[in-house]
Amino acid sequence: MRFDYNTLDALKNLGVVIRPFRRQLIEHSKLDAYYNSFIPINGRPGSDRYIVFNDGVSNFEEVDLLLIASDHIEADIPPHQKYGMLLYDYVQRYHPHIYNEDQWSKFPIRARVTSKADFVLTTTQQTRRDAISYAGVDPNRAFVLPIEFDAPATLKDRSGSSPADIHSGAEPAARHILWPTIVSAHENHSFILDGLEHFLQKNSLKVKVTGFHTGSFDPKNKKPVLQAPHIEQVRSRIKRSSVLQRCLSFEDYVEDHEFWDLMENALCVLHSSTGDNGSYTILEGAWLGTPTLSSRYPAMEEVAQAFDLRPTWFSLEDPSSLSRALDHVFDNFADLRSSLPSRDALSRNRYDNLATKYWREFSSIVKAALQGTAQ
Repeated sequence: MRFDYNTLDALKNLGVVIRPFRRQLIEHSKLDAYYNSFIPINGRPGSDRYIVFNDGVSNFEEVDLLLIASDHIEADIPPHQKYGMLLYDYVQRYHPHIYNEDQWSKFPIRARVTSKADFVLTTTQQTRRDAISYAGVDPNRAFVLPIEFDAPATLKDRSGSSPADIHSGAEPAARHILWPTIVSAHENHSFILDGLEHFLQKNSLKVKVTGFHTGSFDPKNKKPVLQAPHIEQVRSRIKRSSVLQRCLSFEDYVEDHEFWDLMENALCVLHSSTGDNGSYTILEGAWLGTPTLSSRYPAMEEVAQAFDLRPTWFSLEDPSSLSRALDHVFDNFADLRSSLPSRDALSRNRYDNLATKYWREFSSIVKAALQGTAQ
């Protein structure tokens, strides 16, 4: 059975029990009463308070192990429960200004909960290294699972252009640059705007900006949804440039079918972040035969290597690097399209093709944790 990302019904049909819960903070002294436990839980060494996943049934007491798909946990897990954690990135390590004082005050607790986990899973070596050196995870408890990609159904259903069909569609001069982004400062907006301005002075290409609330960057938007110093800085930068005002088009959030249209007709997909877990937009672009232009950092290199992709890289250390990279994409568009992997090749890392390998690796990690040998 194929998994449908848009509904939990697919999991139910596979026999997976779906149980809603809420997170609840419990004082250490009240743990025994809360669990109605004959074992003195609150007599064990631990913290002042704990987080309980209250499902209204048993608080998941019948499970052998919890797998928590986040490290945004505001208190310790009760000491009698085994748990693993799935981590995605520590982008704040590389961009500390994206966190406010309240977020930084909570991070030591998050790091402590992560370091106490029976195991930690990541999808890139970069995040594994960060978990070890930044959050204090024991290297023997940190594991990397294979990178997988399964194109969404709305993308698979498109016949569109494929990498092999390099002569289809508009010529480079009739295309646009697609910039999917978010409002977070780790997307390096000011640097990108400098590079775009230099490149766009030489041609009339448009830049389509997509992403939740990115319309707040538009200086023509008199009532932006979000207001913050970083957003105001970007708005001011665009307002000072007639080139950027002429060429930037803020689409904000768009539905999948609109996004695929924009991607398929783009000169390239522009990926601008650093320090995060990488982006799979590079794979969606390849599916539609659209090259990627990306900042170079370890997680994106891992994604590219896993799928035999060769993005055009630019350096955030060199202000002219982005403009030169855009020139390269514009001048070599057909060659870059022809070098993209086929859809069959991209599908080899589909979740069902990797299921056996995933289960073999994951089950061995869980078994070791339950047996107390994951150290």
